[in-house]
Amino acid sequence: DELKGQFDDAVKAVSDGLQGFDMDALKDVKLPASKEELLELTDEYDKKFDHIPFLSDLSEQTKLPKSIVVAVLTLTALLFTVVSFNVKFLGVFTTNLIGFAYPAYASIKAIDSPQKDDDTKWLTYW
Repeated sequence: DELKGQFDDAVKAVSDGLQGFDMDALKDVKLPASKEELLELTDEYDKKFDHIPFLSDLSEQTKLPKSIVVAVLTLTALLFTVVSFNVKFLGVFTTNLIGFAYPAYASIKAIDSPQKDDDTKWLTYW
């Protein structure tokens, strides 16, 4: 019952946040009108993501274009963030992950790299 109440609170917070959204702000957004335009747009963004090996591997495994993989990952992260900060225990977990776990990982990675500037950046964080 408590978890259902927290979920209901999260849904209410999201719907309350969207109430003031101005739909007229989207009137100038141009969406691809045809399959060809969509494929051109996808190819254009795929070229921008070519230098990221993780995306190339994930794209090959899923057989999806890199731009679609990025869109799915972004939407998943956004949804997780919105839900986690509105559900008590997930908010603490997410905050700890962003504030401690990632900087710890980046600091270790920086120490292992031959460059000195990343060492300074991440060790200054602490």
